[in-house]
Amino acid sequence: RLHVTGRLDHALTKSHLLRSSLVTADSDRRNLGVGNFDLDDRAYSRRTRDRILRFSESGPWGRSIFAESRLQLRWQSTGSSSVLEAPTVKVLDAFTSGGAQQAGERRATGMELATDVDWTRGRHAVRAGLLVEAGWYRSDTWTNYLGTFTFTSLADFEAGRPANWTRRGGDPRVTFSQWQAGIYIQDDWRVRQNLTVSAGLRQEVQTNLGDRLNLAPRFGITWSPFTHGRTTVRAGGGIFYEWLDAEIFEQTLRVDGVHQRDLVVTNPGYPDPLGGGAAQEILPGGKYVLSPDLVMPTRVLTNVGVSHRFLPTFSLNVSYSRSRGYDRFRGRNINAPDASGNRPDPTIGTVTQVESTAGFRGDTISAGINFNVPARRMFMFANYAWMRQENDADGAFSLPAGSYDLAAEWGPVTGVPRHMVSAMLTTSLWKNLRVGVNAIARSGAPYNITTGRDDNGDTVFNDRPSGVGRNSARGEGMWDVSARVGYTFGFGDRPVDAGGTGTPTVVVHRAGGSGSDLLGALGGGGAEDKRFRIELFATASNLFNVVNSTGYSGVMTSPFFLQPTAAMSGRRIDVGLRMGF
Repeated sequence: RLHVTGRLDHALTKSHLLRSSLVTADSDRRNLGVGNFDLDDRAYSRRTRDRILRFSESGPWGRSIFAESRLQLRWQSTGSSSVLEAPTVKVLDAFTSGGAQQAGERRATGMELATDVDWTRGRHAVRAGLLVEAGWYRSDTWTNYLGTFTFTSLADFEAGRPANWTRRGGDPRVTFSQWQAGIYIQDDWRVRQNLTVSAGLRQEVQTNLGDRLNLAPRFGITWSPFTHGRTTVRAGGGIFYEWLDAEIFEQTLRVDGVHQRDLVVTNPGYPDPLGGGAAQEILPGGKYVLSPDLVMPTRVLTNVGVSHRFLPTFSLNVSYSRSRGYDRFRGRNINAPDASGNRPDPTIGTVTQVESTAGFRGDTISAGINFNVPARRMFMFANYAWMRQENDADGAFSLPAGSYDLAAEWGPVTGVPRHMVSAMLTTSLWKNLRVGVNAIARSGAPYNITTGRDDNGDTVFNDRPSGVGRNSARGEGMWDVSARVGYTFGFGDRPVDAGGTGTPTVVVHRAGGSGSDLLGALGGGGAEDKRFRIELFATASNLFNVVNSTGYSGVMTSPFFLQPTAAMSGRRIDVGLRMGF
């Protein structure tokens, strides 16, 4: 990777600043795509070239108005190539071999223009803003162009009996553009010394979607009900919209049945897919489409929390948040076979329609304590969270087990645990020697159970056993402890600024890695009065080298059924040097 950044700041006037920057980021990555069930011949490389040019202008206009405007231009290209050009062989949750079938390049040119204006008058602080984003895309990326054999089990693979063969053919070249914009206004009204009320409204719009009226009101309140001021109540909520990702729209343009189409052969021969004999069935080419009723996904969020400071060094906070999602994107095969095995349109194959019919519901209760003794440079916090999150779709192209029974898809969100506990302690042991410990534990995350067969004939191997809900299984819990030890020393007198306050003129530059980003961000203490500060530190993640299992297989025909197939990283120790002046 090569990353270069340059920045130029220019004072237009005594109060207005023009800032410009140029970022170049190039990366060439090889041996991607290997791991889990993918063998080493599945490797592919990816090249990325990224250029970002930014301008911003900020400053006051009069005594009560402050404005900032930003313009960003971005040019990005991403290309992929496979190590091996060969058909793919996939044995469900056993192994996948053959070529990765990744080729082509995607070029994107983006523009972002934003303006924020802050205005204060009396007890009111008003902010208004505008955001406009635009993108122009040209892509010729290829996937599955040599075909994929899918076997339901190792026994079928050894017998040479694939369940189906799929291949995407045609011309992948597409060119398109997409625009989106949002405008908002918000007022923070300080009703009394102990009460602040906030209210706002946002409107969003996007091309490639039919809806135009997307009003999103927001509200919030901060209240200290008692005269001692140690108790604070916070509550808020609002409506939030999500834009259609350009890559989703791109796929519906590419695999439209004209540019490209998906060919499926059930009960094919092997290695010749068309040599399956009388048992095989060749389905006409399938495609992706956008529903004519597609709208922006909506999320309604509400939360309430109470914090209380019992002592100057000790406080407690408790909160509850509620989230409900509507009109969320999901994929559905609108040409799936009915109970009699007949497709609505026998002249085409699978038609994956992206539609706004999925939902989400989530509730989270959290409680935490904070203990802070500045004189001893000691800080500690501990937090517990209970989470219940459910949805009925995993993404825009994720097909349900049954396209005519969407209600059966409701289940826990993949990978989200029910319970999570975290804690951290940092303190000085002796003079400039500082230590920190961070611990986290969570319960098992849900995953899906499938039969490993295409029981309903829709060419997708995500059918569940009768009576088994989506994401009904859970893996084992996991825990991890990270630690950091740092010793700081310095020399020379610290320079003072023009006002003689003695604040540092340059912040720290850090070299080396850290096993815990949180502990590393806190850094070490000591020698603050010295011009040059040097810290020697050592960090360790997964200090006790615990095996935290992941990647549980839910495919009943897999030799790893209900077993973990991977693990989180083992113990890692980093030793580094951090300097500041």
